[in-house]
Amino acid sequence: MDSFATSKILIIDRADTTVSHKIVDGMKEIDLFKAETSTDYNQLDNAKGKLKRSELDFILVIPETVKDIPESFTPKVTIDPKTMQPSVQMPDMPTDVKMTVYYNEANVASNQFVLNMLDQVTTEINANASGAPKIFTLDKQALSNRQVRYIDFLVPGILAMSLMQSGIIGIAVYIAEAREKKILKRILATPIDRKTFIAAQVLSRLALSFVQAVIIILTAKILYDVNIYGAYWAVAVWALLGTLVFLNIGFIIAGFSKTASAAESLSQVISMPMMFLSGVFFSTDTLPKFVQKLVDILPLTPVIDALRNIINNGEPFSSTLPQLWIVLPWLAGTFIVAMLVFRVARD
Repeated sequence: MDSFATSKILIIDRADTTVSHKIVDGMKEIDLFKAETSTDYNQLDNAKGKLKRSELDFILVIPETVKDIPESFTPKVTIDPKTMQPSVQMPDMPTDVKMTVYYNEANVASNQFVLNMLDQVTTEINANASGAPKIFTLDKQALSNRQVRYIDFLVPGILAMSLMQSGIIGIAVYIAEAREKKILKRILATPIDRKTFIAAQVLSRLALSFVQAVIIILTAKILYDVNIYGAYWAVAVWALLGTLVFLNIGFIIAGFSKTASAAESLSQVISMPMMFLSGVFFSTDTLPKFVQKLVDILPLTPVIDALRNIINNGEPFSSTLPQLWIVLPWLAGTFIVAMLVFRVARD
């Protein structure tokens, strides 16, 4: 599914006229929206609640004053029978039909792009009303008092990126270097079996990742006043899931790498594209559509999206289930491959 196809917009048409229907039809043709319509006057309060709960992304209200706009804006020309002079009569037109768009200020990733798009649509409507004054304006109203800055958007991405690099590069380079220097063979020659060694590595890396996450969160809070609006345990669960996936990938790389330099190079080849494409520094919505489809299934993308939903939007863990259904297959698949590769790899 295209990224902006999930931007759900409810259009409340309070005019219910031919002109308003044309506006609604035009909005539905924009493939960036999944548009729903309603003519219920009393639905706005309920819709605002859905917007705050992130069940909707935008609400556009077409006012009743659209009824005052004639279906065809055509000047009427008449001839005065006495003077035989032409007279042009212009239909009465409202000069400020204010369409209101409500949005959740916390959805920083898509708000600016979509609001700019609605501005362009409003401008185009005015331009097509040939000879008319400026008819439509767009009134933007945020329903959240929470100001989401770029640093707020960035911190969850930095957190996920650090988990990825620690998991993939850290474990891959360590195991490959231990194998290269014959340390791994000597360790496995001791009473410590392979499973115990792997478990120790995983637990130590998990502990290190949690310490790293705490440092990033505390630094962001102290220096930039970045708040976590969701549950801390939900952030911890997603940090755990992300770390496990990336550790599995690190073990796979270690299994294929004969030297530490080879492991580091392969780790960079895998982690760098994810770092720049999965939305660490900018929203993936700006990417071409075919790239978005690929990026959405990379393991780093759902981890970042889930952390942003929890940290920035204060959403519950249950709201991150779509991301969970992407991460769990990665977790299971990489675990199986890591066990097979590490088992057959020469120590």
